[in-house]
Amino acid sequence: MGVLINHDNKLLLAQRPAKKTWSGWWEFPGGKIEGSESDIEALKREIKEELGIKIFNLSYFTENLHKYEKYTICLKAYLCETNSDPKKLIDHDSYKWCNILEIKEKELAPADIPILKKLSIEFK
Repeated sequence: MGVLINHDNKLLLAQRPAKKTWSGWWEFPGGKIEGSESDIEALKREIKEELGIKIFNLSYFTENLHKYEKYTICLKAYLCETNSDPKKLIDHDSYKWCNILEIKEKELAPADIPILKKLSIEFK
C-alpha cells in the first residue's frame, strides 16, 4: 500500500535505497499490513515508523495490480495529509516534495506509474 501525502499542495516522494530492488528509483511511501490491521491503520503505522510523521484525512484513491518478474503486488493508494516534513528515513535514502509535473520527471517504480497517471487526470 502507498500514500499520496499532501503538504502545501505537493506530494511526498521517497527514493528507494541502494540495498533494495529498483534502488535509486522514486516511489510513493507506504508499507504492508501486519496481522489484523486495516489499510488505514497499517499506513499510519508504517509512515510513522519509516518517516517519523503523522498522516491524517486518509481516503482511498485507487489501486494497481502490478506484475513484476518474480511476484505480483496489489498497490492500494490513499490520499492523505500531513503537517510536517519527514523526521527520519528508515527505508529510503531521501525524500522530495513534488507537484505533478515534477513527479513526471522522476524515475518512478513501475507499480507507481499508473497511480501517477490517474493523479495527472484527476488533479490537473
